Amino acid sequence: MSVSLLAAVMLALSVPQGAAPPAVEEVEVSPRGVDPYPAFVRRATPLTPAGKVMSWAGPLCPFVAGGRTEENRYLHDRISQMARDAGVKMAGKGCRPNLTVVLADEPEALVRKARTAGKFWVDRERPLSFERYATTDRPVRVWTNYAEVGVMRGSTAAGGLGNDLLMYATDGAGSRVRTSVVGVIQDQFVVVDRRRMGGRKLAGLADYVAMAGVASARADQDYAGFNTVLNLFTEDGRADASPMDKAYLRGLRAVKPEAPGGVQLGQVVTAMRAERDGR
Repeated sequence: MSVSLLAAVMLALSVPQGAAPPAVEEVEVSPRGVDPYPAFVRRATPLTPAGKVMSWAGPLCPFVAGGRTEENRYLHDRISQMARDAGVKMAGKGCRPNLTVVLADEPEALVRKARTAGKFWVDRERPLSFERYATTDRPVRVWTNYAEVGVMRGSTAAGGLGNDLLMYATDGAGSRVRTSVVGVIQDQFVVVDRRRMGGRKLAGLADYVAMAGVASARADQDYAGFNTVLNLFTEDGRADASPMDKAYLRGLRAVKPEAPGGVQLGQVVTAMRAERDGR
């Protein structure tokens, strides 16, 4: 790994935003009487240990490194545009990156050095979660640093979610008993294994990262039978974001932070149906 790449990742300097590629309209058709949205939302949406849907703590600031200049720019712009189209608030120029995407030929070495630099919140009681993240053979790995903020008590618990999503966190008093809490994403570290791209196009990769990164959709699940870019790395997988993917990204904005987790999932489904049905 080059010193310049590692330095770029550790510093996480923002890159200028440019024009995004034009979107292509598509109408999604499901078998009559079958609504894939509830099952997809349950499968794709990670919940915090308190069972809450996570949302970004602040405006999104993507940073892409590791590829050629034009590759980095294209990925940055397309991910940013998908986020904007979904209603995600974007940070301004010169922002501190909170969604870092790195293309790497040696991803395990990269993430271990990044952990040493303090990029990951790792629960000391569950160190295997990071090990699974570091050693996975998945083409794209996503680590989410999140916090659970107690609405009533003002307490905060923090932790990290790797590919297996087994991490949990405790509050300052060490208790796992939850009052009303809000799950917030502090930042994410996405590493793409260039060796496993298999000739897939940058557009598909950008859309995949938008789902697995911006939306925190679980990339470790089996999405057979679902029309989603999360199947990008499967045989005959979809090559770009589907209408359902885009509706999911937008549907997450309908989540009310104070609602119970099950209700929050229902809010996402309701918003997706409303968009599909033109309501």
